[in-house]
Amino acid sequence: MIFAYKMQTRFDALNTPRYLEAISVIEDDWNMPGKDDLQTLLVTERSSGLYTSKEIEEAYEKIPDLSKAKSEEIIVPQDLFPHDYITNSFWKEFNSLGEKHGAGPEFTAAKFELIHALEVIAVDRRSDQETSRQITMVVEQARREPPTPEEAYLLLGVSSEVDDDTLLA
Repeated sequence: MIFAYKMQTRFDALNTPRYLEAISVIEDDWNMPGKDDLQTLLVTERSSGLYTSKEIEEAYEKIPDLSKAKSEEIIVPQDLFPHDYITNSFWKEFNSLGEKHGAGPEFTAAKFELIHALEVIAVDRRSDQETSRQITMVVEQARREPPTPEEAYLLLGVSSEVDDDTLLA
């Protein structure tokens, strides 16, 4: 099984997410010797930055303008969205998070979830180096966005009621 996976991904790298998904499904139900080897393969592949086809689809769905429904509406498959459409859709959603979630843990979680979704999309687009590069640049830019004061307090694990002198100590 592992040999077949490695050969498939070597000669058909673009479909690696599909093969990784298959290994993941098989590993869940595998009750025979070799389950540990399948688990090790999955952990190794995931630590290499690979995602299953299901995870990639979920990443697209987290950005409303990149959903399957939207791709059918504008008659462009998700995997052919131009990079500027992807990045503009990301920023549109990123900038609306405050209105949707307000300040607080939900906002911070939604922000990091959205950034992660864009990272997954960048990995999915690695066959198109320019698109992947453009998306990765937006991911880095989003990470550099300064946190709001509420986010900063959450990250520090303190109440916003704490005075500044106590924080600096």
